[in-house]
Amino acid sequence: MDSIDLIKALEETGLLKVKDSPGHVWNIIKAYLGDKAIDFDTEAIESYNSYKVIFNQYKLAFRDDLKLDRRAYTSEVDFENKLATISITLDGETYSSEWKQETDWVSGEFFKFIEEIVEPKLPGKFVHYIPLDQCYRGLYLPNELADKVNSVFREFEKEL
Repeated sequence: MDSIDLIKALEETGLLKVKDSPGHVWNIIKAYLGDKAIDFDTEAIESYNSYKVIFNQYKLAFRDDLKLDRRAYTSEVDFENKLATISITLDGETYSSEWKQETDWVSGEFFKFIEEIVEPKLPGKFVHYIPLDQCYRGLYLPNELADKVNSVFREFEKEL
């Protein structure tokens, strides 16, 4: 009996109720990958350090591949001037970005910073899960696996 057989058998007993939904699949993936699977509400920019809180999830996911001292990155939201900034020091070089922050939604500029500045320093990348709601869900995976998993997610997404 393999684990899929076990899940099916436990479903038959009534102990488990496994729904055929991407949300339930996400829960299984998250349980399996632990902190390599990150998720957060994208309508979450409510305090001066909101981006730092979100970045900490990314940092936790790639911590084995890129060591960052907590002083190596900063982020701040200035609500009065409607600006957000992020700065990170990698290999002795500092990278920064600033963008307009007019709402409480995570800006695309934040994701762009991760993709263009952080990911190239890593042996892996973040793969976006299937969009389900206003939350971001992503997996930090080795490069050789990331493209394959991304293809599966994008193919499944077409069916939604």
